[in-house]
Amino acid sequence: MKKKERVKSIMLTCFCQYNRPVARTESKPVKSVQPKYAVIDDFKVCRIDIDGTGKKKLPHGNVVIPVLRAQIPEDALIKSFSNDDKIKILTDFIPEQIQKIIEEGNFKAVNISAGLHKSIRSLKILTGINDLNPDNLSKYKEKIRAFLLGKDIDNIAKTIRSLENLIDKGIKVYLAGGNRGPEYVNLFSFARGVTSVGACDAKGKTLSSSADNSLLDRYARGQYTIICEKNSKNEDTYFIIDGSGLKVRLAKPFGEQMHPIRKQLKEPGSTTTIQGTSYAAPTALAKDIEKLGSGQLSTDAYK
Repeated sequence: MKKKERVKSIMLTCFCQYNRPVARTESKPVKSVQPKYAVIDDFKVCRIDIDGTGKKKLPHGNVVIPVLRAQIPEDALIKSFSNDDKIKILTDFIPEQIQKIIEEGNFKAVNISAGLHKSIRSLKILTGINDLNPDNLSKYKEKIRAFLLGKDIDNIAKTIRSLENLIDKGIKVYLAGGNRGPEYVNLFSFARGVTSVGACDAKGKTLSSSADNSLLDRYARGQYTIICEKNSKNEDTYFIIDGSGLKVRLAKPFGEQMHPIRKQLKEPGSTTTIQGTSYAAPTALAKDIEKLGSGQLSTDAYK
């Protein structure tokens, strides 16, 4: 039985430590390093129908970041690593961004809500592992990893090595397990050390669209409701509802630009739902925040 995880509201307090020397000279506070997290995603091409109109109005990354921002410490910095205006091949784009993350340094964790998916049936044919199924993928992980690196299926070898290089440097990687159901697997999950995440609802039930196999390290909430309400000034305000009664306000991203979700939900009281492992991965990262770094939880989607 796989463990289901739910979003909880955690309040953590970060204290500055000061050294007090015996001598009368003034002590200097130890400078704290601002916790920093990276999100590798597409912030250019509109792929998400956020308001149910059938039109793709938002880039994928613009929906992933608020889920993470709303749940991590207030003092944490989220930095996006995006593609340019052109659509790039995923297995070229991700290694490029990983190299930038390594060069900049000081990141605690990276969220990658993307992947290259193959049916387990096709992997069975490619690898010759006749008894391969969702339950025994982890048993054959090393064998399939070696196969992928050797044959370089879909140019994936560079991505796997880049992910492992990131992990070897002490940076945790949270990976969306995929949204094609239990018969598909994200090939990035074969990289050693990644945390591959499946999606469940607020009650811990696995979403039918979620990957559901033994390569998944955990399940986390991947279904959220966005609601529009009027504030005391009669202004439209937008919240992510976390299922326990807590409303997390969507705020301004990247400086002065308003988050696009504000422009899509028109009527007060109207709601829309986002779901998938793309949102479960940042939720899992947030759940591990106490291990990765502490601080005050934010009620804004962006800082």
